[in-house]
Amino acid sequence: MTASTRAERKLIDLRHPVVVRFNAGRAADLLLRLADQITAFAGSTKFVYIHAVGLMIGQNRQAAFREAKADHDFTEQELRRSMELTQGVRRLTLEVHGVVVHSNAAAATLAD
Repeated sequence: MTASTRAERKLIDLRHPVVVRFNAGRAADLLLRLADQITAFAGSTKFVYIHAVGLMIGQNRQAAFREAKADHDFTEQELRRSMELTQGVRRLTLEVHGVVVHSNAAAATLAD
């Protein structure tokens, strides 16, 4: 018997009988064995890395969406503001034109 086998046997012998029965019951049930394997994987470092990569991909997609939406909203705001400014300039131009035409008409009337 090798040293590692003796150490394993010693560990087995040190377990409490309730723990041994509990583990034997879990090993006999297929669904419990499957649950144990899933739990073992979910607690592993490999799962943590896979999960972290998945989270980063999701966060990058969300960030790209938010950036595209912000760009769209900014462009829309700028277009709306530009249109408002253009309409304001048009109104002022018409007012100035009206004042100038009215002044010229009044001056022509006075000159006659």
